[in-house]
Amino acid sequence: MIVGRRESENGSLEFLHGLPEARSTAIVLPHNFQGPAVMVVGPLTAATLNYAGSLAVRFSNRCPDPESAMVRVVESSGERIVPVTLVPAAQAARTIAG
Repeated sequence: MIVGRRESENGSLEFLHGLPEARSTAIVLPHNFQGPAVMVVGPLTAATLNYAGSLAVRFSNRCPDPESAMVRVVESSGERIVPVTLVPAAQAARTIAG
């Protein structure tokens, strides 16, 4: 997974995901809060989606109610809005950047 740290990075992740040759399976975007885009590379399972959503909540500076967070999932087959089931492992995840 790749998490955008800035608005420009979020836009780049969305652009790259939309390319025909993209290897990403989905991009997860905040729906009812402001936060980062999360690009998923690999199978999009329920567990993967919950982890990606939890990362978006964790790295958001503006998610007033994490328990009611919703994300927009963009896949090649279309888009859907889903609730985030918070995953404790996302709170302990370390990033490459530090």
